Amino acid sequence: MADGTKGAGERARGLRATTWALLLLLAANALLGAAWLYRDALASIGWLAAPPAERIDLSKGSLPTAADAPADPREGGTEATMDDGAGAAEEPAVLDCIAAGPFQTRPDADAVAVRLRGLGASAEVATVAIAAPEYLVYVQPAPHQDGAQRIYEELRDQGFDAYVIPSGRHKHGVSVGQFPARDLAASQERRVGALGYAVRTHALQRTATAYRVRARDVPEEALTALPARRCEEGA
Repeated sequence: MADGTKGAGERARGLRATTWALLLLLAANALLGAAWLYRDALASIGWLAAPPAERIDLSKGSLPTAADAPADPREGGTEATMDDGAGAAEEPAVLDCIAAGPFQTRPDADAVAVRLRGLGASAEVATVAIAAPEYLVYVQPAPHQDGAQRIYEELRDQGFDAYVIPSGRHKHGVSVGQFPARDLAASQERRVGALGYAVRTHALQRTATAYRVRARDVPEEALTALPARRCEEGA
């Protein structure tokens, strides 16, 4: 009986020793893990030695030489030489002077001047007098006023906008209209002549006020974008 009790006590002591050994091993592992995580902080306060610096192998052939380095284009090497004109954008051609018009109204001329200024040009609007002929269609003069009045009334009855010419080289003639173009006048002459009247057309020299735009230092593209032309020599 005594031997059985003694054996049980020894087993119990062995079990306790094994348990303490395991607990100590776990605690040591925990301490080592904490020390690894906080190694830099512990090294800074002197509790751990600073880790050795990493070694870099500087043996021959491990670093590039100057011959291996790419050429610097600023040093003028042949490989780095660039064609100065290859990628350069061509500057647009600039005209010394262009003229646009004539325009019948000042707003039309001002609008063109604004567009030219938008292209970088200097532009001015000038008032000019231009030839603007008109074509008078008339029935040849009658010998006296009564004859002219009779022709006038006949033409009015036919729907023509007529009037008796009161003076001048066509006095006692009957006008049937003034037209800005010769072809329009010719058409009217045929219509009245078909009624049996002796009809003539006379060109009247007239002038009209118009507006021109003159601009300098104009990009050449303006000639295609605007109703303009190059200035005449000496302009």
